[in-house]
Amino acid sequence: GVRDQGRPSNWTLADFIDHPTAQQTDLSPRHVAALRIYTTHLFKYLNGPLRKTAVFGAGKRPHPLPTTMSDLAEGIKRLRAAYVAVEKGSATMEAERRQMRLYRGMKMLDVGDTFMHERQGGTEIAPMSTTTELEVAVHYGLSPESLLFVLAIDNAVQMGADVQWLSAFPAEAEVVFPPLTYLQPTGRVQHIELGTNRFKVVEVTPHIA
Repeated sequence: GVRDQGRPSNWTLADFIDHPTAQQTDLSPRHVAALRIYTTHLFKYLNGPLRKTAVFGAGKRPHPLPTTMSDLAEGIKRLRAAYVAVEKGSATMEAERRQMRLYRGMKMLDVGDTFMHERQGGTEIAPMSTTTELEVAVHYGLSPESLLFVLAIDNAVQMGADVQWLSAFPAEAEVVFPPLTYLQPTGRVQHIELGTNRFKVVEVTPHIA
């Protein structure tokens, strides 16, 4: 994608801190910085240690960026809380987010039998990026064997944090879910071929801890 597409070239972190969304959701400069960092290629330094459980964790190496991860998780929480408040009619934000579908594409990956058995599902231990744009998810997942999650969002409680307003790559229309989001299959599965690339499309419902 194009970095900061459609934004003034002289914008700094202060402009995102002063953004109406940051003000309405009571995000501190630390929260804004952590959220914006996550939308860059630096996200791997936040997510990677959480997924490498053989190396990082209790009794092992600590996470190298614990403060940034904490600020990121809190920023996601505050953005999500605003959506829930809108649905309950107790605050004024932008458009309500209901009956949505979000997408997450992954290369050379499949869900195991345990994930699908009796709709058992699984938990994503790290923050999880999704997008409102199907084309973006397909681009990220394009490979001979691809997995595409379709997240069925029926209410604000199931919604992640829309970070497009501060994303380094706004065209990706990114929605971030907090660590430990549980994904439960609905049972709907499709297999789609795009030339030499094959997608396994699995519909899931997110449940946020």
